[in-house]
Amino acid sequence: MTVVEQGVISQEGRELAQYIKDLYSSGAKMWTKYMFYDIEAVLVREPRPHYTLIRSMNGALRKKQVPLDGESCDFCEYLYVFPRLKTIQELVHAAEEQEFEYDDDEPWPPPTEPDIVDDRALATRALTFASTDGPSLATYSPALQAAWTEVQRNWKQSATCAGLTSIFSKDASISKTTKRVVCFGLGNFGVSPDYTCMESLAECDDLPVCRAMTQHAAALTVAETLGKRLGTGPLPIFAQDPEYSPAAKHLLASVGIEVVGGRGSLGFTHVDDDTIVFTVCSNICVKQIVADIAKPLAMIWDRVSRKVDERSEFMRQFHEGKWQHVVPWVTDQDSPRTRKLVEDYDDFELPADLERFSDIAVYVRRD
Repeated sequence: MTVVEQGVISQEGRELAQYIKDLYSSGAKMWTKYMFYDIEAVLVREPRPHYTLIRSMNGALRKKQVPLDGESCDFCEYLYVFPRLKTIQELVHAAEEQEFEYDDDEPWPPPTEPDIVDDRALATRALTFASTDGPSLATYSPALQAAWTEVQRNWKQSATCAGLTSIFSKDASISKTTKRVVCFGLGNFGVSPDYTCMESLAECDDLPVCRAMTQHAAALTVAETLGKRLGTGPLPIFAQDPEYSPAAKHLLASVGIEVVGGRGSLGFTHVDDDTIVFTVCSNICVKQIVADIAKPLAMIWDRVSRKVDERSEFMRQFHEGKWQHVVPWVTDQDSPRTRKLVEDYDDFELPADLERFSDIAVYVRRD
């Protein structure tokens, strides 16, 4: 049972959580583009670094040791280290329970006198590290190409495609400065040589779901529609998903989608005020990050919740014969800043296709 549910949050925990909320309310940024440039550059120089410097939301720099699942680097050469990005909800909850990461952190520059770890610096750090065994190594296959061809055909005949095309061709007011489409977490495909993703059928149209492929086909439609409207030709498309296999990268390159390199945060360096952002149920907090670093021309993403109650208590759920604790927020959770961001946007509905797109909406900036 969590500390919150036991009702024994310490006074220190309450004060630290309130400090984070007040800092956030003041406008302090959890992330900046420079943070992403810097962390990705570190991982290029040293794919499994021993430590690096990370900026906290309160501006403090701390020398962060990079954990590798408790193992020494000698035994973890196969591990893939990547930036882990935390939501404001995670920071507040960790502060309440005093569970933020200490590791072997040190302030930077080193203090001239013995230092007591600054909880406020560690508790407001929204960027840290995690590790995994890396993406699938599946290679390209004719079956994958055949699946993609069928998915494109099905997509172009769908009501969702017609709705998306209408929005970006005539319904929404679009700035002539629109430069690119940047996609986050649209999903991998091609996980095995004979993979076709055609088995599961959607209830809305009885056609193959093919969630990841359909979402990438939708990105192409947005780029092509806007390019035609603006007279520029199809807009460039950048896509970030660390799970992309070589097969997926090969196919995406063949249709004009550039896969962003790096370790999972470099895509945010492509986002600015002239960008269309596209993500569906991402496994990272895309909406919160975008709200910190830019005011894009448009966002196609999960509908922004109007709910303002930012509860941090875990929920209890009975699963597989036992009670488990479940976080009360999703990975790409809304925040006060995401709600504030969309206040300056017109929102457009799309035909329901929950199996492929969940509950997404299109937000277009009012200029």
